[in-house]
Amino acid sequence: MAKAKTCLFFVVDGEKLEAQACLLAASIRRHMPAGTPVIAYHRQDYALSDFVQGFLKRCKVKLVPLPGTGPDDHNPWSRHWPVGNKMLAKAQRRECDISVYLDTDMVLRQPVDFAGELGDGEVLACTADYIFGPLSTPEAWTKIYTYFGMDLPEERVAMLAGRKLELPPYFNGGFCIFREGPIGKDGVHFGEAWLADCLRIDHHPAFADEREGLDQTLYPVTIKRIGAKLTQGRQAINFNVQAHGLPSGAEVAIAHYHAFGVIMRHHPKIGFEALDNIVALFGKTVAADYIARYREVLAWDNRKQIVPGLFGRYLADGKLKNLSDLASVHGSDKGPAKHRYTELYQMLFWPYAGRKINFLEMGLLIGGPEHAVDADRETRDVPSIRMWLDFFDKAMIHGLDVSDFSWFSHERFAFFRCDMDLRENIRAAADRMPAMDIIVDDASHASHHQQFGFLELFPRLKSGGLYIMEDLRWQPNMMERDRFTKTGDLVEEFQTARKFRHSDPDIAAELNSLIPDISACFVFQENYDRTARNQVAVIHKR
Repeated sequence: MAKAKTCLFFVVDGEKLEAQACLLAASIRRHMPAGTPVIAYHRQDYALSDFVQGFLKRCKVKLVPLPGTGPDDHNPWSRHWPVGNKMLAKAQRRECDISVYLDTDMVLRQPVDFAGELGDGEVLACTADYIFGPLSTPEAWTKIYTYFGMDLPEERVAMLAGRKLELPPYFNGGFCIFREGPIGKDGVHFGEAWLADCLRIDHHPAFADEREGLDQTLYPVTIKRIGAKLTQGRQAINFNVQAHGLPSGAEVAIAHYHAFGVIMRHHPKIGFEALDNIVALFGKTVAADYIARYREVLAWDNRKQIVPGLFGRYLADGKLKNLSDLASVHGSDKGPAKHRYTELYQMLFWPYAGRKINFLEMGLLIGGPEHAVDADRETRDVPSIRMWLDFFDKAMIHGLDVSDFSWFSHERFAFFRCDMDLRENIRAAADRMPAMDIIVDDASHASHHQQFGFLELFPRLKSGGLYIMEDLRWQPNMMERDRFTKTGDLVEEFQTARKFRHSDPDIAAELNSLIPDISACFVFQENYDRTARNQVAVIHKR
C-alpha cells in the first residue's frame, strides 16, 4: 500500500507572521523528510517582503496567494476578521492525501509522522486550552447545535488550562490534520465544509456573541455535522508553551508559543532551537540576516529577553561556553531560570573544561520517586547531561539514576541504573566506574540517599576532586527516614565544629573517618540569597 502523501500548510500575513513563518519553515525543513510539500498561503492585497519570499523559497516552501483576497475582491466575512485567512486556506484543495494546518506561531522540535497520528481517522483535533466567547457551559452550546439540526453531544472534554471547564468537544483551531478526499457521510471536503459553517454563523444576526473564536467553535460542530471519523490528537503535537510552560522531560513535538516573548524570554530553549534551525540549514549569515530584518518584531533589543544574548554569543564564538547559557539552552533547572547553581559551577569547573576528566551526576531528570512517580517512568530528556557534555568537551560524563536513561547514547556518556536506598547498590555501581574528578548529587535529595552516596563515592573521588550535594534543604517527606539526621544539618555542623554529628553512631563514625581527606567544605544558598537556607554543599578532597 502506497504511503499517504502529506502536505503541510500555514498562512503568512503581516510582518509578525513573516518572522514566525521563517522559524516554522526552518523547523519543518530540519525535522521533516526533504520531499515533504509545504505551502505558505498569503493574501493578495499584502505584499510579502523580499526577505520572507527568499527565505521560504530556500526552505522549499511554495507561496500560494489566497483566492478572493485581492484589493477589489468582496470580503466574505461580515466584519474584518484576520483569522478568517486561515479558514480560507483550510478550504483550498491540495494535491495530497492528508493536509496538516499549522498556526504560524508553531515550531517543530522533532520529526512527526502526521499520517500515523491521524491513523484511520478522517480528522485529527486537539483539545483546546481555553474557551473563547460565551460558550463556557455545556448548555450554552445547545443554541449552536440546534441551529445545525443536531443534539448536543453527550461526551465532554476538559480544557487543558484556564478554569478546567468540562465542555462538549472543543478543539484548538490552530492545528488540524484532515484527509483531502471526500470524507464523512456525504463525502465532502472538510476545509470547505468548515468554512461554510463559519460563514453561516458569521452572517447570522442571532449569533453575534458566538463569533469570537468562530473557527474553534465550529470545529467540532462541522466534524459532527458531516459525520467525519475523529482522532483525538496528543497534546505533544500541539503543545501550548504559553499556557503550560516547558516541563523538563515532557514530550513537546510541536511547540505552539503564541508570542515571541514566550520563547525569547520565558522559555529560551525553544527560541534558541528555532533560531539554530536556521544556522543548521543555511549558516550563520542567513541567521544574522533574519535577526536584522525582524529585529523589532522579535524585540531583540529588549533587555529582558534572554535569547538575543545567548544567540549573539553563539554566532560570535561558534559555541556557548558559559554554563548558565548552556543551562538555558538545554532546559536545566540548575541555570538562571531557577536555582542559578551554574554561576557557582562556572567558577568551580572552568579549570576542568578542556581536560579529559571523569564526571558523575546522580539524578538526571526531575519527576521520579521523589515526586511520588514510579521509578519505571518513561524518560525523554537529560537536560543537565547535555549541558555537561557541551561544557566538558573532552570529559567522560557518567550518569546514575533510579529510572532508566539507557536510551541516551553518546560516545562520552555512560549510564548506571541504581536505587540509592541501599548502599550496596551504590557500591556495586561505583565498582563499575573509574575514579571521578567531580561528583554532583542531584538525585532524590532524601537524606539517607545523599549520605549513602557520599560514604560510598567520596573515598573513590580523586585527590583534588570536588563532591557537590544540591538541594540540602529540600527533602521528599515520604522518603525521609524517621529520626535520621538531615544532610543540611550534618554539613552545617561540620562547618562550625569540624565534626559530623549523626543520630546513627555507626554513620557518624564512618563520616568522621573521612575528615582527614576533606580539605574544605563550603555551603551556598539558592540564588545566592543570604537570607535563604543553604542549598548547595561543595566539599573538596585533599
